[in-house]
Amino acid sequence: MRVFVTGATGFIGTELVKELIAAGHQVRGLTRSDAGVEQLKAAGVEVHRGDLQDLDSLCRGATGMDAAVNLAFNHDFPSSHRTGSPASSEWTRKTLGWEPTGPGLIEDLKNMKY
Repeated sequence: MRVFVTGATGFIGTELVKELIAAGHQVRGLTRSDAGVEQLKAAGVEVHRGDLQDLDSLCRGATGMDAAVNLAFNHDFPSSHRTGSPASSEWTRKTLGWEPTGPGLIEDLKNMKY
C-alpha cells in the first residue's frame, strides 16, 4: 500500500513510518525542513516538501496514494484557531470527500456517519 503521512518526522509519525516500511508499505512523508528531508530519506521514505497551510501541496502529496494519515499538528495556536487548519478541515473535505458531522470523529464513527 502507498501511504501519505503528514507529521512523518514527529514523535508518533516517526514510529508509524518505521512500522509501515517494515510491513512492506511505500511511504511518502510531508516535511517542511531540510532536517526533515534528511530524516525521511534516511528512513527510506519518499519526501514531499510542503506545509500544512498549503492546501495544494497537501493535495499533491496525497495524489496517487492509497491512504493518508494526518499526524501533523500546527503548534501556532492563535493562528490555527483564527484561520482553521487546512490539514484537519478543508483538506479532509476536499481531498478525502469526508464531511465531519456532530461533535467529532469518534462520535461519527459510532453513528456510522463517515
